[in-house]
Amino acid sequence: MRTATELSPHLHEARTETAETIAQDVIQLGDELLLQANPYEHGVEHASIHRSRLLRGNNVYNLDLTHQPSGAFKLAAAHAAVYFATREAWTAGEVIEEGHVASAGNAARAFTLAGRAYDLRMVAHTPASASSYKLDKLEEDGAEVHAVYRDIAHALSGAKAAGNQPGKYEFHPFDRKENMAGLYATIGQETVRFIEALQMSETAPIHVVAPLGGGSLASTLAIALREADLSSVKLFTAEVEETLEGTTYSKEALPFCDGTATKTGTVTGTILEDTRFREGAIKVRTDQVASAMKLVSGEPAGALSRAGVLKLASQEQDPEIIYIDFLTGNNMCDATRAKAAELAMRGCGVAPL
Repeated sequence: MRTATELSPHLHEARTETAETIAQDVIQLGDELLLQANPYEHGVEHASIHRSRLLRGNNVYNLDLTHQPSGAFKLAAAHAAVYFATREAWTAGEVIEEGHVASAGNAARAFTLAGRAYDLRMVAHTPASASSYKLDKLEEDGAEVHAVYRDIAHALSGAKAAGNQPGKYEFHPFDRKENMAGLYATIGQETVRFIEALQMSETAPIHVVAPLGGGSLASTLAIALREADLSSVKLFTAEVEETLEGTTYSKEALPFCDGTATKTGTVTGTILEDTRFREGAIKVRTDQVASAMKLVSGEPAGALSRAGVLKLASQEQDPEIIYIDFLTGNNMCDATRAKAAELAMRGCGVAPL
């Protein structure tokens, strides 16, 4: 079995490409996907939209992506990745028998569910410290779980090595144009349509805040918003920078926000480093994420976007600005809830949002 790069080299040349060429490929692949293997016909659910108001008076619209069978936003990305990989393999006269993906839990669940439509068994490579709740769900979904890695970076290496064997295939959890195409065709277009409808009755500036881990959602939203040429819309990303104690937040250690415990990739980073696609970055603390969880009822990484909105609104001090954020995951055990409650309580009065 050939590698992902060998099967579809035109999709994996980001190191020599620009943000513009990556964006063009993602848009083209997203359009192909809707015509040939519509994600909404393969279990992907539309986002639900909830409006709330900040104390300063700002309207905030939350796009809830947790209604997917996987409990998190990556099902559309996984469906697209599996579809394009199997299509390339069939074209080459080959068959993918087993997929390998690295994940803290949510991405692996999405790939496991997406693989069912193609009779593709999925092996999940996860850190040993991954949530027991997510590991149990993975096994229930039918994945073979290898929870033996130090961190996400180590798991990525393990999945890559295992996927480069005959009849096997490595699915990257975020840093592929195919993944982004699935998100572009779904939440990317849903976000654009919602903003277009909102602008028919609102003239206020709109600031979109996307959570940032590997960068697939944030970079895809950047592409969709720029392609739609929406006026008065700016995209920001939110990520955890430090702990409550003021120490640097280590993504590699798979800490509190496990769903974003990775660095941006080559493809996603190329988009987000281009200032034409992203307005700026917002840094938040772990306790600020924990406090945001009370407002949107999601897991830590899932509530990161709301934490970013709260901090950005406190900096901008403009009650007219409309904010849009995303609830990206809700796979959470009692231990995580308890940790969040502890962090939120300890963070009260410490450099408030």
